[in-house]
Amino acid sequence: MKRSGFSLIELLAALAILIIIVGIMGTIFTESDRAWNLGTGRVTNNNDGRAALDLLKHDLQYAVADSKLSFLARPDKNGLKVYGFPCDELAFVSLQHDSSQAPRTAREIMYFVEQAPTQSGGRTYSKGRYRLVRKDTGQAIFDNPAEHCYYTHAWREDRRGNYDRSVVCDNVAAFAVFASDGSATLTREYDSADYSQPAWSNRLPQYVDIYLEVLNERDALRAAQMADAFGGEEDPKVVS
Repeated sequence: MKRSGFSLIELLAALAILIIIVGIMGTIFTESDRAWNLGTGRVTNNNDGRAALDLLKHDLQYAVADSKLSFLARPDKNGLKVYGFPCDELAFVSLQHDSSQAPRTAREIMYFVEQAPTQSGGRTYSKGRYRLVRKDTGQAIFDNPAEHCYYTHAWREDRRGNYDRSVVCDNVAAFAVFASDGSATLTREYDSADYSQPAWSNRLPQYVDIYLEVLNERDALRAAQMADAFGGEEDPKVVS
């Protein structure tokens, strides 16, 4: 006697095979999407970090230091910590080719990390995220290095509209500056106006080693959420 259909066991077996195939296809799609996101995130990180380092390199290659103009690299003076690790700040005088945006070519340039604002452009962002900021001024530079803008007052704050401020890189996880002191030793506290250090007084470091770590958007959000879950950063400095 010929059968005109499938038995219940055959239908269940076919359904099980179909479920397995759909599950495998779903896993392949999920892993492909994950690999794509990881790849694009790394490319974005590399591009953002490279652009920031290129700008730093451009400014530093025109840096000058003598008895009048100083070069300063030091740990963050406000004690800001990014995910538990201290960041550095960098300030120096650079001779830029284009002086059309300032009354003089010599500019005091400053790089530092700050906590990103939680409100911007009508949008709300997660706290615990950080960015690298560049500020420069073309105002008159005092003859006495002790009177330079980054020694005498809160030079991070805008003052009489003399500063040009820009965000160099978002989602920063680390920014460290190591300067050679002339004796094959790297230091995170280099001050050419410090005359107690004859190896570097009135001169630039032999070279500067900069470490910059940038997170992608997803990782930055996760890090911010974890920092908030553990009570956030110590004494965060929020700039709006």
